[in-house]
Amino acid sequence: MILASLIQSQLFWIILWASIIVMALVVELSTYELVSIWFCFSGLITLVLAIFDVAWWIQLLVFFVTSILALILSRVLYKKKLDHTPSVATNADSLIGQDILVLTR
Repeated sequence: MILASLIQSQLFWIILWASIIVMALVVELSTYELVSIWFCFSGLITLVLAIFDVAWWIQLLVFFVTSILALILSRVLYKKKLDHTPSVATNADSLIGQDILVLTR
C-alpha cells in the first residue's frame, strides 16, 4: 500500500530523476570515458515529464528508450570520428614487408 502510493506521487518521480541525473553526472565527471552521459540526457527529458505529471510507466519507458537511442546515436557519431585516425604499426607489425638479413651460426 505504501509503495503503491509512493509510485503515484509526483514528488517521488521528480526526486528520483533528479537523483539519477546527479549520480550519472558524478560518475561521468569521475571518469575519462563516456560512461553515463546517456543517463544524464535521458534523466533530464524524463524529469521534465515528471514535472508535468506524466504517468510513471510512460516516464520509465521514455527513460529507457531515450537512453538506448542516445547510446546508439553517440556510438555512430563517435565511431565515424574515431575511424579517421590512422593506425600506426608498432613492434613486429612494423617489420611486415621489409627485407631482412638472416645470420646463421
